[in-house]
This record gives sequence, C-alpha cells and structure tokens, in this order.
Amino acid sequence: MPLRYQKPPLVEALCELRFASDPDRPWDWAVPGLLYDKLRDTFPTRRERHAIALPLAGPAPLGPATGTIERLQFVSSDENTMVQLAPDLLAVNSLRPHLGWPDLRDTLLDVLAAYQTIAAPTALTMAAVRYINRVEIPLRSGFALERFFAVLPGLPEGVPQNVTTFLMHTEVGYEDPPALFRFRFGTTASAEDMAAFMLDYEHVSPAHDAPKFEALREWLDAGHDRIERAFVGSFTSATHAEIFQELRP
Repeated sequence: MPLRYQKPPLVEALCELRFASDPDRPWDWAVPGLLYDKLRDTFPTRRERHAIALPLAGPAPLGPATGTIERLQFVSSDENTMVQLAPDLLAVNSLRPHLGWPDLRDTLLDVLAAYQTIAAPTALTMAAVRYINRVEIPLRSGFALERFFAVLPGLPEGVPQNVTTFLMHTEVGYEDPPALFRFRFGTTASAEDMAAFMLDYEHVSPAHDAPKFEALREWLDAGHDRIERAFVGSFTSATHAEIFQELRP
C-alpha cells in the first residue's frame, strides 16, 4: 500500500514519450492544433514555450534575437496538470497537488491515444517516468544527514567531513522490463533556518530498447513501482514520520 503524507515532498511528477521520426512523414505543426481540439475540455489553456535563437556574427550588423516555438503546452484549469507537445515528443506533467499515479498514467495513455489518431507514430524511441522531490528540514531539528537520509554522500579519509554542498548522480540498470534508473541527490537553495535537498528519481528506457505501444502501460507501472521503492528507502523513519508526517491508516 503506498505511503501517504500530510506534507509530501513531491514537487513534480511526469511521464515523457519520444517517437521515431518518419522521413516519409515529417512533423506537421498542424498536429498540436488538432490535438488541442480533442483535449480542450480538460486542458483549456494553450501556451507556447519559446527557445531563443541568437543571430550569427557576420559582415552585416547583428540582428535581434528571435524566438522559435520549442514546445506547446495545454494546461488544466487548476494549472496543476500540463500536456507538452513538440516534434516527436509528448509529455504529461503533474504539479502540486499531485494527481496520483493511476491518474497520471491514465492521463498520459488517454492523451497518447488521441495523439495516435492524429500523428500515427510508428514506434517509441524513449519512455520515462520521473519524480522530483524537495525536502526541507528545519535546522533546529538537530540536523545531521544520517538522521534523515538513508543514502549519504561519501568523502575520502582525511578530508574534513563538514559537508556544505553536494550532488550525487547514480545510474543503474533494470531488466524485465529493461530500464535505466537515475538517481540525483543534492543540496539546493533554502531559507536561513532550513536545509533543503532535491531528490530526483528517473526511470527511462535504454537506448534502442523502448517499450512497444502495447507494453507501455506495464512499463510505466514498473517504473513507478521502482521509483516508489527507491523513495521509501532513501529516508529514515524519522523523515517519514516527522518531516513528511506520514498518515497512518
């Protein structure tokens, strides 16, 4: 049974898919408009996310920087859920308060079904599930990393152990279904009376071994379950009880 908290640390959860490019059917920017027509009742707000292209130097005077559309975003009325669309890319992002895994997964699959009727992608080249957490611990709590975290940074012997900032990045492989599991853990900016940490869990398909469309649901569920186990194992019982305020059944 999933753990439930009064103060969950989750900042953002997302699922992302990338599709195989088809040289016979280049990306058509009519796709976002057609998809928006299918999703507008659930995601009424439409936004553009721009990338900045700087002009190249040359004999002529430099022109102004120009913005090109990088992604289109369809946002729910409460602005907690977002569909993102770009050439051969589809993602669903969930912000606080988080949808919950079943709803996030099903939203992605529903949006994918609508996308398939319009763009007819031939295959996936990448799938990912990602959970980003921010943990804030009051410094008055008798702060020590080992009191709150089950995973800790290490230093060589002879180096002072009073760590002020750190960043860990670890990658391991899973089989059945195949995936790479990426874990990032580090300090981040915080108020003076708090210590803050980011814990980023990502379950991503290996290169050239993305799930088939018919196996995607099972692959996504496996990713969520693996992330959930890693999350629970990242913290001590004190963190679950005192910082996250775990809710008992």
